[in-house]
Amino acid sequence: MAMHVAWRGEHTVRRYGILFAVLLVLCVPAAAATVSARDCTIPAPGESGECVLVLDEATAGLSEFEVMVRVEDPGTGTITSVQFPAFARLNSQNRMPGGALILKGADTNNKVRAGDRNVVLATLRVRGEAAGTTPIQVTVLGMKDDNGVTCTVPGTNGRLVVLSPPAVPGNQVMTDVTGDVIVPDRPGPPEEGGTTPIATPTL
Repeated sequence: MAMHVAWRGEHTVRRYGILFAVLLVLCVPAAAATVSARDCTIPAPGESGECVLVLDEATAGLSEFEVMVRVEDPGTGTITSVQFPAFARLNSQNRMPGGALILKGADTNNKVRAGDRNVVLATLRVRGEAAGTTPIQVTVLGMKDDNGVTCTVPGTNGRLVVLSPPAVPGNQVMTDVTGDVIVPDRPGPPEEGGTTPIATPTL
């Protein structure tokens, strides 16, 4: 009798183990799935560019998402506006202290299907403030698949690059080997009382 009870206990543990493994597969998407910010390059301070937030793969579809994005150094760039894709007709954005944005969207019409790749969640409009490079931080606060199951998806930071403004022609500064600025000679007016020499024609 004792042997029979022990077998039943082992069978119960095995069943719970299988159930846990199934739930783990449902709640955690494939390792390739991540929300990433694509790199953005702005030609000069004062100009703007776009950075796209992308879900690499919607393993079991997508019903809703909540993502926080932030330009790490606000002195380099600022997120000025957000555009959501057509599938996220129900959406919101909240600006937090420090310049972070919390973006929420819902696929109310089931436009994103299981297995879809490179799903754009939002397009950020970024203005360059000063020349430099800084990360665009991405944190996934929540995501649910088509079955309403909460999924764990990591965020991958992007990079914002703001280039230096181009040099203005004619304003270059030349220096010699000692570092002193070279001032080019420029013709000036004739001295007072002086005469302008006249060339003598050759016969």
